[in-house]
Amino acid sequence: MGGARPKVTIEDDNHIWLTKLPEKNDRLNIQRIAYATLALARFVGLDVCGARLEKVGSRDALMLARFDRQGHPDAKAYARFGLVSGLTVLDAEDGYARDNCRMPNAVSLLRAARLARSTKPFLARGGFKRERCVGCRLVPSHCMCALRPLVPTRAGVCLLMADIEPLKPSNTGWLVADVVADTFAFGWARTETAPALVTLLSDPQWQAYVVFPGEYAAPGRVVHTALLPDPPGAAAARRPLFILLDGTWSEARKMFGRSPCLAQLPVLSLQPEQISAYKLRRSRRGDHFCTSEVAALCLALAGEHVAGQTLAAYLEVFTHHYLQARNQLPVAWEGVAHQRLREVCASLPQRAAAQGMAR
Repeated sequence: MGGARPKVTIEDDNHIWLTKLPEKNDRLNIQRIAYATLALARFVGLDVCGARLEKVGSRDALMLARFDRQGHPDAKAYARFGLVSGLTVLDAEDGYARDNCRMPNAVSLLRAARLARSTKPFLARGGFKRERCVGCRLVPSHCMCALRPLVPTRAGVCLLMADIEPLKPSNTGWLVADVVADTFAFGWARTETAPALVTLLSDPQWQAYVVFPGEYAAPGRVVHTALLPDPPGAAAARRPLFILLDGTWSEARKMFGRSPCLAQLPVLSLQPEQISAYKLRRSRRGDHFCTSEVAALCLALAGEHVAGQTLAAYLEVFTHHYLQARNQLPVAWEGVAHQRLREVCASLPQRAAAQGMAR
């Protein structure tokens, strides 16, 4: 069983208990402190696991009821429930500085949920096979979590992601969610639509656009601007919500054609003047852009130029870190990519630049 402190699993009266033991060098009775903390949490109404103290020789052991196991006396076995830890939810790990443990973004939450229902580890094709940071998915020596910017925007982004897309280390949707606070992420399935997605699309504060090439939509649905007129009687101007279909090209086409909840929405067809600069996956066509590039173009179209420039610079830094890690080369912290990100973030409001871009 993992963890820094000694512990054992004990079976008692058809229950499994996780028993935390004292360490030889403990100066305080950690077990009694933890027991008192749980008692206080229960007193104020929090739902905490069962706990009791037992003597082991002259010292205390803290026994915690395993809430991820349920006994079946007739079968003489225990049912196991899936769970994720607080560190997983926070995209953190033991020893993380508090500044790096801000609330997880929408893609991180979707990834945690996808991992929770996985039956085997996800093995990315290509790339490196070493340990990865749970936040940025890079090797720890190339971690870029301390560089995360957050830009106030009026526009929002909704990522509709193919099944394993949140698990891919080269996915750039999480970069969008890092930069744009109002980013939503949902897994796509042909046979069902997430109720939260339906609720989001019906929220009157948003004007949703499906971002997709206009050649695949009926001409009447295609628009080239994010400034549609508000409906009569609207209390306030609606905010643009860009729906990005995040997956391979064939997956994106399937999502576009087989999603009834998107069928009546306007289709925003982008007309970029440059080709994609994305280097982490190969595409046969130069007019195919990665998710972060598409989001940056949408933000610029909505007048969110600082956010678009920040996202583009953030993608450039991620690409540099990823390729340097793949080739086992050090990060060029004073290189062009980092300099550009620092310059862009220097123009952000004080609260957005507080992530500490200088290293």
